[in-house]
Amino acid sequence: MGCHPLRQFLRGSHSSLFWPLVRRNRNDGRPHRHHRESASHVFGGTKERLRISTNNKTTCQGDPPVVQPSTCRLLIFTRYPAAGKTKTRLIPALGADGAARLQKRLTEKMIAQARLLEQRLGTTTTVHYLGGSEEEMTGWLGQVNCVEQAAGDLGIKMRTAFNEAFASGADRAVLIGTDIPGLDVDILSQAFTSLARQDAVIGPSRDGGYYLIGLTAQAAPQLLNPLFQEMVWSTGEVLAVTMRRLAKTGRTISILPALADIDRPEDLALAETWGLL
Repeated sequence: MGCHPLRQFLRGSHSSLFWPLVRRNRNDGRPHRHHRESASHVFGGTKERLRISTNNKTTCQGDPPVVQPSTCRLLIFTRYPAAGKTKTRLIPALGADGAARLQKRLTEKMIAQARLLEQRLGTTTTVHYLGGSEEEMTGWLGQVNCVEQAAGDLGIKMRTAFNEAFASGADRAVLIGTDIPGLDVDILSQAFTSLARQDAVIGPSRDGGYYLIGLTAQAAPQLLNPLFQEMVWSTGEVLAVTMRRLAKTGRTISILPALADIDRPEDLALAETWGLL
């Protein structure tokens, strides 16, 4: 999710933790930043079996206070931007230094959105990193809580991050990665606000993974093991398997817009569109 690319997070241990893939516009390749796929299309017809909500407000204004300060935790998986050790799929195109620079810019972009979210909803942020040290991470990112990712596969890392958040008093927790340029404060707000009414929230990607997953503390004991154990992370079936497992629990879920990530050479045009190169 240095901090870890969240695409790996969903597609697999080598993908970047949350693998968002949103449709480009027909002509210029820019992403539809708030494009939403049909739930039945994205999940292969599982809509009937799932208690799904896709109509969420992005703020709490006018509603009862659904987000209380410090009870909502944003978990960011990323990687310390050391040359040769991050965004390795992009090294042939960008060089080791260029790939590390892109990782740095993507992470800093997401941290900026996290700070806007803190101002808007009173959330707190924890960065879970791979590579580097806590001193290097805080020296880079400043006043943000940084903890090293747990040992083990991606599922163990994510489950541990959620458990730590809920054990420290969070009522809602949302986990993301840093390689999704379209993931902004509005979508993050939508994720947390939806958890006032739903048990879980997920941001799907068209490549068969997801770029965001969020849970409530109340639902977590029933959901953590089914969602994160015995999952083959490096396949395009992660989202479908996740949705089937959620359906079996009977828990409610909110679906976010699809987004695009930057992890492979073919994604570099998107990086340029977002001014990241």
